[in-house]
Amino acid sequence: MPRYSPYRAEQKIQTCEDYLCGVRSVSQICIDSGMSSKNEMTIYKWGDKYKIWA
Repeated sequence: MPRYSPYRAEQKIQTCEDYLCGVRSVSQICIDSGMSSKNEMTIYKWGDKYKIWA
């Protein structure tokens, strides 16, 4: 059974694009979106998956 993600797909895509294009740092993304700084690794993982998918 898959776990529920509190983040919408659109939010994940926008986060990945901002991070990978250098628009915002991972720390700034966490601050702007209200995510805990513990989630920085999650954003890196999203970015890796986005690179494969895109």
